[in-house]
Amino acid sequence: MSDVASRLVFLKNLQSVTNKIHATNNIDEIMLALSQDICNLFNADRLTIYVLSEDKQSVVSRSKPALTPSRISSCQFPSKALPVTSPVQNRRQSARCL
Repeated sequence: MSDVASRLVFLKNLQSVTNKIHATNNIDEIMLALSQDICNLFNADRLTIYVLSEDKQSVVSRSKPALTPSRISSCQFPSKALPVTSPVQNRRQSARCL
């Protein structure tokens, strides 16, 4: 498959996953219903999603480990303690972490 054809396939799959994400109501629904699609898209074996808590004082990570795919784990961190979240929170802009 050529680079152009494989990129087109990826972009179509990305659009499909993005549409499914927008159709969900919450993070748990994404984790349960779409984690496999997201992992397949990016050739990953696990998924972690970070969200700002409702009170906007902490960052919550929701993970679906590869060894226990039916279990979702959650961790909460004060947002001021994380170096990436403080500038993002203060500027109210997204950041790309590599």
